[in-house]
Amino acid sequence: MLLRGAAVLVCIGFGVWLVFAWSGYGERYAAAMEGWRIGGTHLVEISIVPEDRENLACASDATFGPVRCAYSLSRPPENVPLEHTLSPYNTVRGQILVAAGMWTQPVLKTTMPRGRFTVVCNFHVLGAMRPQLRWAKKGRFDPLKDSVAAGTLSDCEIPR
Repeated sequence: MLLRGAAVLVCIGFGVWLVFAWSGYGERYAAAMEGWRIGGTHLVEISIVPEDRENLACASDATFGPVRCAYSLSRPPENVPLEHTLSPYNTVRGQILVAAGMWTQPVLKTTMPRGRFTVVCNFHVLGAMRPQLRWAKKGRFDPLKDSVAAGTLSDCEIPR
């Protein structure tokens, strides 16, 4: 009886492994932000241009305390304070994340470089979400296929 139960558990485990291997779960989730946990802090290098402050936005009903997208999927746009407004960003490794606090960083309140540049920040993970993203001010919001990390940025510096 015990041997039969163990064999059933092994078969179930093997079946689950096959489903995850076939679906590409590991490539979509684990590889993108491997080892990131809610409450953790990670150093990220983000590629931005000054116009991103006005162009980038997200839409979602997910909230992390006061931190949220400026646009909701079920309510009119809100006046969310800039330090709590999530925006989408691309890391230099091509990963998408949504973060609040970029444009309140002291280094970006002074003269910014022209054109595209990178900013290195501490990213504090608040959770994961699947928002709709806008990359241009008059662009449309497009849904994401996969979830992305959401959090806040602090201690940003422009590499020299």
